[in-house]
Amino acid sequence: MNGADGVDGPGGFERYTLRSVGIDIGSATSHIVLSRLEVRRLGSSLSSQFTVAEREITYRGDVLLTPYVTATLIDTPPPWRSSSRRRTGPRAYRRTRSTPGS
Repeated sequence: MNGADGVDGPGGFERYTLRSVGIDIGSATSHIVLSRLEVRRLGSSLSSQFTVAEREITYRGDVLLTPYVTATLIDTPPPWRSSSRRRTGPRAYRRTRSTPGS
């Protein structure tokens, strides 16, 4: 499984460690957060439900003003993917020594 490490328990994989990218594009501000999540199977080994057992924020980007093209149209791509000097996404990956998909 790409980007996840499974820990085998008596009934199969009981825990996974995942890398998460959270991107919040709001009407006034935008930001990015990279996290490491540990999810565990709920209840019996036959359960298909998982819950977040641990959460570690590995990078919290600066809060940026959401870029607007017009009074009602948000510029796309977001600031961390644009050609502007603010490249939050790639900088976030470099700081945590990870890459998208790893």
